[in-house]
Parts: sequence; C-alpha cells; structure tokens
Amino acid sequence: GLGFAGTVKEVTPNAGGIPDHVLESPLLSPSEREFILVKGYHGWVGRAILALKELEALQQEIKPYSVVVYSANLRTYLEAKGIAWRTGLTITVHMKNQLTHSELISLFQRSRIYIGLSLSDGISTSFLEALSSGAIPVQTDTACIDEWTPSWVARVKDLKPTTIRAAILDGLSKANNFGYLEANRDLVARRGVASKVSLVTREFYDNL
Repeated sequence: GLGFAGTVKEVTPNAGGIPDHVLESPLLSPSEREFILVKGYHGWVGRAILALKELEALQQEIKPYSVVVYSANLRTYLEAKGIAWRTGLTITVHMKNQLTHSELISLFQRSRIYIGLSLSDGISTSFLEALSSGAIPVQTDTACIDEWTPSWVARVKDLKPTTIRAAILDGLSKANNFGYLEANRDLVARRGVASKVSLVTREFYDNL
C-alpha cells in the first residue's frame, strides 16, 4: 500500500525450524506423559514465577504429574524449591544452559503441557517444540501464536491468576485428546520443519 515493490519472504521460524527427526519420532499417548514443563525465564519479560504460583494453587489437580522447570534463573529456582517444600509436589529445576537440546526435546516429548508466560515473545521456539512433541502449549497471547492457528493450545489472554489457572486446566484437559497432539504436530510439519524452512530461506537469498 505504501509502494514497496520488492520481494516479500514467506514467514518462517527465525531459529531454523524444528529438526526433521523430532517430527518423525513416535508421539507418546496422553497416559504416558508424566510431566508439566515450565519455561523458567523470570525477569525482563519472562514470568515463570506466575506459572509456578498457579501450579501451587492447583496442587490437588496436578498431583499425578511431576513439574519440570528448565532454563531457570535464581529467582525461579528459589520459588520452585519453596513450593516443593510447602506442597510436597515433585519439582525438578534445570538452570539455564544446563540441558542439551536433545535432553530438552525428550522432556517435551514426555510432557502433557508446556507453560510459557511472557510479556512479549516472537513465535517462541519452545512453543513450536511443544507442538511438535505432543505437549499442549499453555502460552501467553503476547507471542504471535495466532499466526499458527489452527492449533490446539491453551491461550493465556492476560497474567491474572485466575486466567493463568484456567488456561493450565484447559491445557491439561486438551492433553487427553490424542487427536489434538497429532494436529499440532501436523501443523509444524507443514510450516516449521527445518528441511522446508532451509529450502524457503535458500530460495529467497538465491533470488535476491
């Protein structure tokens, strides 16, 4: 509308997409998924502590599962340990850069839900990793997840405690439907698999 006459590149994940082998791995059934996975960023825009507080409020509902926090900083670590002490919940904390990528993907593949709360985000690689691994994302609307619909996610429309709590329960409910897990993976296979992203990116630069 403003007169641009150049080439518009197809929108692709800036981190290169999800490795093909991840999308080729068998999806575990809902009954085999034992973890609730939480992105542990808390600081500039990350809000992991808010997620942990609402998991504490839902301690009766989440007792069958273990909580795993990854990429945690010190504030998140201390909050998680305090909740574990107060509630008896099983909470494992991995500090930032402690896990390899393959170890993290293994956690996604064994998780029922993934919780990512942030004041701002792009597509969020963790969001795509969750979709491709069969973990239902519980993701704030501050990420551009609407560009990846239709996908079965639990949207967090604001950071009020009741909203976060409801989204967690929504995600746990959606995680019972294996069809949702398959639909999420199929979406990434169509739009975010690394082999396709590489081809699209190469073609764009070849045509400059």
